[in-house]
Amino acid sequence: MNLPNFLSMTRLLLVPCFFLAMYYFLKGHILTLTWAQAILVVIVASDFLDGWLARRRGEVTALGSILDPLADKLFVTASFILLSVFDRIPAWLTILVVTKDILVSIGWCVQVILYNQVEVNPSLLGKIATGLQFATVLAVIFGLPAIPSGGLQYLTGLITVSALLHYVYLALQHTNGSAGESTQNPNGEI
Repeated sequence: MNLPNFLSMTRLLLVPCFFLAMYYFLKGHILTLTWAQAILVVIVASDFLDGWLARRRGEVTALGSILDPLADKLFVTASFILLSVFDRIPAWLTILVVTKDILVSIGWCVQVILYNQVEVNPSLLGKIATGLQFATVLAVIFGLPAIPSGGLQYLTGLITVSALLHYVYLALQHTNGSAGESTQNPNGEI
């Protein structure tokens, strides 16, 4: 296992630790906030570092293309649900984020079944949405002022919906392209 994949796997394993530390903080155990913040910094740093290392060292792998977004989705989903339950993030935003992740994951599964394409290629808009989702969690956990956090939440919601619509558009383009290819013979004739 290369270093970028190790970092993604570590991030996957840190998500439940972050979740538990945050849960106990939100239940009144003040000291666990420091643990949650430290784990969050490691999660965010490893998310940046694994992709950067994979590209820089030429170690981009099919496993990494699955582990990285899986770790991101698990972190974002768990964080948004937990913070929403404790009224730290609005429920509407959590519903948008979780719905987008579920639909994108279902789309990926369909892509694997129908086209045998396992590699995950996030769009730039999808990466921006994930970055904003991470920033929203960071803003809540580190207690940034309410007005910038509120603006960040609306921006996160807008970009999340935009990313979902973009993925739907890409899926339709892929489906239409594949349908056109299957109706042609090897000489390109219909």
